[in-house]
Amino acid sequence: MEDSQQPDESRRVGSFALPPASRRGEGGSRPLQVGTLLQRTLQERLVKGLHDPRYRGMVSILEVRVSPDLADAVVFVSVLPAERGPLTLAALQHARGHLAGHLLKATRLRRVPRLQFRLDDRLKKAASLESAIRAGVADAAEERGAEDDSIPTTPPDPGTDEVRGSAGGDGETST
Repeated sequence: MEDSQQPDESRRVGSFALPPASRRGEGGSRPLQVGTLLQRTLQERLVKGLHDPRYRGMVSILEVRVSPDLADAVVFVSVLPAERGPLTLAALQHARGHLAGHLLKATRLRRVPRLQFRLDDRLKKAASLESAIRAGVADAAEERGAEDDSIPTTPPDPGTDEVRGSAGGDGETST
């Protein structure tokens, strides 16, 4: 086959050609754009609340993942306090149709993806990891202080010529 007769894998848009979808990444950037738009619009709507007694607590939309065909969207939410998470999730699932209608009116999308809500405990895991790290650092410092009393726990008085320990830096005398 000649070069002019080979099927063109790229799509022409205006005067330039887009690479095939397989080279642009999974679905291109459109799912990311739609996900960001849905996240922002849903968060603005949820700040106003829902008329459902199960919807309580502070709800944050952490992420919206949209499928490459823009048909489905998974909305990851965080609920504080965590005990209210399952009930709030049930309220959000129940309000899917109402929220999809709001998204249709508030955005310029022709079709709104089917929404699925999921609890995301990344913030809770991050907080517990941070507290574990802090506790470990405090324990290590306590053990180090018990083993080596030469390291001062308080900075030396600026009026004395006390030699600092290894935690003080370069080991020179303070003036």
